[in-house]
Amino acid sequence: MNERIRELAEQCGFVYNENFGLTADINANADLFAESIIRECALVVHKNIGPKSALNVLEHFGVEE
Repeated sequence: MNERIRELAEQCGFVYNENFGLTADINANADLFAESIIRECALVVHKNIGPKSALNVLEHFGVEE
């Protein structure tokens, strides 16, 4: 698993286990995890393509700035 995705998942309450992969903790927030990944993607788009394209990514997924 990508290290950055693992970090985002753990920040949202997921637990990574070498034997089972990513598992949800009782406090895991799947919506926050998905939003974190979308924000990370938008950041990459912003840096490589431009801010308007990054806003399009956020708008497409309904993530506010």
